[in-house]
Amino acid sequence: MVHPPSERKALEWMAALGAEEIPYSLRGQGGTWELLIPPGHRDRAWHCIRVYEDVNKGWPPRTDVFLSDPARAHPVGSGLWGCGLLVLVFLSFGPYDSAVPWLRAAAADAAAPWPGQWWRPITALTLHADFPHLAGNVLFLAVLGATVCVRYGLGLGWALILASGVLGNLLTLSLMDPGHVAVGASTGCFGALGIIAMDQALRNYRRCGHWRSLWSRVWIPLCAGLAMLGFLGSHPGSDLVAHACGFLVGLVLIVPWAWTGRFRPGQSMDAFLKVGSVLLIMAAWRAAIRFAA
Repeated sequence: MVHPPSERKALEWMAALGAEEIPYSLRGQGGTWELLIPPGHRDRAWHCIRVYEDVNKGWPPRTDVFLSDPARAHPVGSGLWGCGLLVLVFLSFGPYDSAVPWLRAAAADAAAPWPGQWWRPITALTLHADFPHLAGNVLFLAVLGATVCVRYGLGLGWALILASGVLGNLLTLSLMDPGHVAVGASTGCFGALGIIAMDQALRNYRRCGHWRSLWSRVWIPLCAGLAMLGFLGSHPGSDLVAHACGFLVGLVLIVPWAWTGRFRPGQSMDAFLKVGSVLLIMAAWRAAIRFAA
């Protein structure tokens, strides 16, 4: 017989025993809880509970204070900052049409030479096939972009998302056959998802220090990110390779900043990254239009 100290702890121990397929029954009596374990399984049950408690010792931790300045990374406004740029491009150029020379020159094309046509992985992120395509990416990016920016600041946050989208497009084009053409910000969206998943995984690692156990909190955000990738990124007609590449790049890209959790971008650096990201996109579009002219 096992006596959990509380109802919450009883539920946690029940989950641990159930995962190990150890039989048990729960009985409540006089405000206390008892887990009844068959005699032949008691040693395994106690071992399972001890392992669970060791791995989750000190959990949940105290809530961390975001390292970035909330005044520079508003939970709502920071997400809309990058999405406004996508809407502006859509209103300026309309939906993607391969018959329009400058739009065709701005798409990510596996047959186009790189780095000769260096702008394509950048401009392709700002093009969308139609309004539903744009709306889906804007909604997704507004939420994920805000989460990244609240953690790392507006400038660094969007610079990381842009970099994950660009590098994800480059990786996708290197894997696909010539003739593959892609547009859309979804590569950057899933890059943001990878950033969030790895950032939370490393934060959990710093708190609990365990990663080799099945019960480690390190794996929860990574598994959740993979589940969202599979659920949101694999619907018919979507570019699963691009989504997976963006997610993978996001996982790797954030490690230098998330490993210690102590990076704090200054105001001047934050402003430089904001302006630099916009200027890079503008320069890429200028190169695409000049190429098509």
